Parts: sequence; structure tokens; C-alpha cells
Amino acid sequence: MVRVIKFFLLFFCCTVAFGQSEEDKIAAYKRGNLIFSIAEQVQGFKKSKRTFDIGVIGEPLTRKALEDMSKNRPIKARKVVVEELSLISDAYSYDLVYLNKASFSSDLHRFTNSINYEPTLVISEGYPFVETMIGLTSYDNSFIITLNIDNLKAYDFSPSTHLLETSIESSQKLKDFFELKQMVRDRQKEILETQKNHLAKQKQTLEKVIDKKNEILFKKERNLKTLKKKAVTRAKQYEQKLQDVQLLEEDLKDQKGLLKKNKAELVANRDEIEMQSKFLKNQKIMIEAQKKILNDQQIQLVNQRNVNLLLTGLVILFIFIIVYIIYTNNSRRKLVNRLKEKNIQIARDSRTLKRQNKEFESFAYIASHDLQEPLHTITSFSDFMYEDYYDKLDDDAKENLIYIKEGCSRMSQLISSLLDYSRIGNKRQLHQINPKALLSNVIKDFSAKITSTTTEVVIGGFPDFIYGYPTELRMLFQNLISNAIKFKKPEVNPEICIEGFKKDANETFSEVWQFSVKDNGIGIAEEHKSKIFEIFQRLHTRDEYEGTGIGLAHCKKIVDLHQGDIWIDSTLGEGTIFNFTLQFNLEEYDEIISISI
Repeated sequence: MVRVIKFFLLFFCCTVAFGQSEEDKIAAYKRGNLIFSIAEQVQGFKKSKRTFDIGVIGEPLTRKALEDMSKNRPIKARKVVVEELSLISDAYSYDLVYLNKASFSSDLHRFTNSINYEPTLVISEGYPFVETMIGLTSYDNSFIITLNIDNLKAYDFSPSTHLLETSIESSQKLKDFFELKQMVRDRQKEILETQKNHLAKQKQTLEKVIDKKNEILFKKERNLKTLKKKAVTRAKQYEQKLQDVQLLEEDLKDQKGLLKKNKAELVANRDEIEMQSKFLKNQKIMIEAQKKILNDQQIQLVNQRNVNLLLTGLVILFIFIIVYIIYTNNSRRKLVNRLKEKNIQIARDSRTLKRQNKEFESFAYIASHDLQEPLHTITSFSDFMYEDYYDKLDDDAKENLIYIKEGCSRMSQLISSLLDYSRIGNKRQLHQINPKALLSNVIKDFSAKITSTTTEVVIGGFPDFIYGYPTELRMLFQNLISNAIKFKKPEVNPEICIEGFKKDANETFSEVWQFSVKDNGIGIAEEHKSKIFEIFQRLHTRDEYEGTGIGLAHCKKIVDLHQGDIWIDSTLGEGTIFNFTLQFNLEEYDEIISISI
């Protein structure tokens, strides 16, 4: 029965604990909804920031509820950012701070006086009315709001009319709450009095029980006296039995005499047994001596067998070493021959690659120089026709003439881009470069475009120096910054963040650096990430974004020239991060030019 009662008590406690946890979550979401509503109805927040920052001291359930609401619910048309506030000194940087006396028991009045930099609205729970700006009190599965108008005005906050009316209604509820609380206290006093009376009655009942137990003890004492009398009687009976035992002892003495006679006979028999035992010992000594001789002979045989096995093993090992040496020499000879063939093939491939590079450079030169001449002729004649005959042509002819001029312009850009692509890496000499100075020069080149597009460029941490090829690195940063400005979202000012750092050496390279260029533009879809570094690859029409589609191919070739990798992290509509590395083994270079740029 006791076990059943314990089980039901445990089940009841677990049920109450689980229910309380769910109630706490619901209360946390109600509290978060109320905080959002209050923030919307209070004027006086700083308007320069793009986000509405809320700091929460303790209260993880409330912070979780606010974070969930902030995903889809702004305040003052500003995105809400909810953070855990660990240092009180950081509270002034938030628009709103929530704290509960259960998790932060310091003096709230002194805390609010310390916020003297910018207006911060403090919403508290469980603190006295004098100390708070806006106070919350939990009552009947809801919350009561109290406003301290003096404290709010001291920090330039003004509540809305609806919030003031709500606070007045809450004050009446709070008054009713305290009256109810007093009634509960009175009822508790009545219950305590009733319990005292009940305990007094229980005390009387226990005294009666004690009296009955004393009567039982008195009866047991009388029984003990009776038992003592019986014990005296039994003692007399014991004395009688003791006399009988003495008679038995006399009989035992007679029996001892008989035992002595038997003992003499046993002594005679023992002497005879000792003689036989000595004979057996002599026999045992002789057997031990013979056994030792046999053991010595067996040890000699074992040693001889071990020597034979050792000699056999040495012979086998010698034969194995000879075979292994022969096999190793043959394998080494084959490997040397294979390496010679590989070296010959590598030399052939190297000569072929050099020839192909020269042919490619010649092709690029022909494509850029020889093709420019007929293209220049077409452009000149199209300009001549546009200037002299444009007014005499019909609408279709005018449209076709414009198409010819635009096509010639695009062809010229493609040829120039192809020539730039072919020249990357020509006449290269490794330099020690100040990357921050190089980037500053690139940004100066874009100053007009940055001003006209209201672009914000942020330069983060950078290493003091790097090794690389200045002209190519300048072209790399130009292409990435140009893309970040070009592919911006409509009616959104471009923001570009550029930073870099030196990484630890790896198994292949002794000098490794990593850089990133981050923008807030249109982003790149997942299915296009593998195509963007291909030459003349475009993801948009020319009407949407201008360009030849060769800029990122330039970037890929420049990074390959620096023995690094280039990759992107991007989500469509959320911006793009271009990451790339530069890697070198300085032992491979005969000369490095000192810091340039």
C-alpha cells in the first residue's frame, strides 16, 4: 500500500513539473508579445540605427520567445535583433532592455541612472514602482502594466494614449490583485488556526495512548517477578543434576585406567611403524637422485634441439635476405627506368605546353590586333553612315544601323578582354607587396563610380605584406569590386567589405594568405556557381547588366597564377562572398623584389 501511495505522489509531482514548464513557455511568449506592443507605443528611441536592438538579462525562455517573434515582426519599421546582455555596462547600446528580479536582483534605480549615453527603455518585472520605467506584474495568466511617467520623461520617452489607458486599467487590476492577496493571507491564517486546534486534539489522543502503554508495562513487570521465582526453583533442580554428574566422573576415572593399558600397546606398534618409515625415506632419496640424473639428461637434449633450431633459422634468414636483396635491386632498377621514362615524358609535355602557350599568345595577339583592323573599318563606315545617311533611312534601317554600331562596340570589348586574358602572367616577377596600399589605389580608381552609386567600401584586417604579382593582383581586386558595384539590388546602396589574413603553412606551401570580398548584391543561384569562372560566361542579359562575361575568368587565371584557389559563398538575393588564397614556396624563387606599392 505504501509503495502504491509513493508511486502516485511521484506521478503527481512529475505531472505538475511538466505542466509548469509548458505554462512558463506560454507566459514567456505572452511577455514577448507584450514587450513588442509596448515598444511600438513608446516614442523617443534613437532613429539613426537600422536595427532595433533588445537586450535580455537572464530569462532564456523570454529571450527565445523574443528571438522567434523578431524573425517576422519589426519594431518601428526596423528589424529586431535580440541578444543576451551579460555586462550591465553594455546596456546603453540597446534600444530596449528587459530584466526580471528573479534573475537580476541589483538596484534597478541605480542601473537606470547609469544609462546616460543614449535613451534606453527599461522594462522590468518584479521591481518596486519607484525604480522602474515600465513594470510588468504576472496576474491570472496575463500581465499588469505600470508606467512611471517621471522616469520615462527623464529619458525623453513618451507613451501613447492607448498605453496610458492600459496602464490605468492595469493599476486597477493590480489594486484588486493586492486585495485578493490580503484575502488569501487572511484565509491562510484561519487555516493555520484550524491546524493548531487539530494538533492539540492529536496531542490529547497521544497522551491517552501513552497512559495505556504505561499500564501494559506495569503488567509486564509483574510477569517478570513471577519468572524470577521460577528461576530459583530451576536452580535447585540444577544442583541435583550436578551431583549426578560427579558420580559419572568417578566412572570416567575407572575407564581412564583401561585407556593407559591400551596406550602402552599403541607405543609398541608406533616404534615398528617408525622403522618402516626410515626404510621408505632411504628408498625415496635413491629415487630423487635417479630423477635428477634424468632431468640433467633431458636439459642437455632440449639445449641441443634449440641449437639445431637456431642454426636452421639463421640459414633460412640468410637465404631470405639474399632473395630480398636480389628482389629489391630488380625493383629499384625497374623504378629507375620508369622514372627516366616519366622525366622524358614530362620534358616532352613541358615543351609542348610552352609551344601551346606561345601559339595561344600569338593567337590572342592576332585576334586582338588583326581583328581590330576590319572591326575598325566596319565601325568607321557605320559611324559615317550614321552621320551622313541616318535621316534618309527608314525606321528598320535605322534600327539595323544601331544594332551594327552596338555589335561593333561589344566585339571591340570582347577582343580587348581576350587580349588582357592572354597577357595575364607575362613577364612576371615576384614582389613583396603592401596589400592595403594596393587596395587603396584600386579604390581611388573607382572613386567616381563609388560616389555616383553611393557605395560604402569597408577595409577590414589585412596582413602587413604579401608576395605576389602587383599588376595581376590589381586587376583581381578591380574585377571583384566592379562586380560588387555592378550587380547591386535595385534601390539598395552597395556595401562592400574586404579583408584578409595570413594562414599557417601547409605541407605544400610555406606562405599562405586568404582574402574575401563581400557584397550585399543580388547573389548567385546554386546551379550557376560552377559556371561563373568560365570565359565569356554570362548569367544575365545585356539589357539587365552590361559586360563581356570574362572578368571572373580573369580572376580565376590570376589566382591560379598565384597557386591558390578561388570560391564563392552566396545565396540568391542575399549577397555574395568571393574568397581566394595566394600560396608560395619562397625557396623556389631566385629573386624577390622588395616591398612595392
